[in-house]
Amino acid sequence: MDKSPASNQVTLEDALKIANTHLKSGNLYVAEATYNDVLKIYPDNAEAYFGLGLTSYYKGSLHDSVAFYKKSLEINPDSAPCLNTCGIALAALGQHEEAI
Repeated sequence: MDKSPASNQVTLEDALKIANTHLKSGNLYVAEATYNDVLKIYPDNAEAYFGLGLTSYYKGSLHDSVAFYKKSLEINPDSAPCLNTCGIALAALGQHEEAI
């Protein structure tokens, strides 16, 4: 299956940059929608799940953020940023043993 973008689509790299830019600027709902769009085409994209974890964390949905971080870690278990932020979210939920 050819996953090169059509003329009206952006590349995976560009889509992730767009989502990350919106996340950093606080446009959480646009970031969330963009990460979800990425996952429609690339369902095993660890970076998109990580971004959804961050988005959920910033929205105050700690349980959702942990679920997204864990999905990202299933795909990329050695991601230090994801391990770190997952631990932070778990600690915020009072799950200190799992956070460690």
